Amino acid sequence: MCPPDARNDAGADAGRGHDGGTGKLSHPSPAQFLLHMLTHDAHHRGQALLALKVNSFPLPGEDALWGPLRGE
Repeated sequence: MCPPDARNDAGADAGRGHDGGTGKLSHPSPAQFLLHMLTHDAHHRGQALLALKVNSFPLPGEDALWGPLRGE
C-alpha cells in the first residue's frame, strides 16, 4: 500500500497528464506514441480474452474482436 502522501500527490496530477504539467512529451515522436498505444491496447485485449477463457466464458467472434480497430 502506498503512503497517504503518494495518493494525494497522484490525485493532484490526475488532470494534468503524466508529465506533471511540464509540457514534455512522454514519447519522442507521435509515431512512437501511436505504436505504444496500439501495443498497449493489444496487451489489455489479451488480458481480457485470457480472463474470459480461464473462467469458461465464450470468446467473442472475430468481427466483435477486431471490428472496432477496423472502424466498424
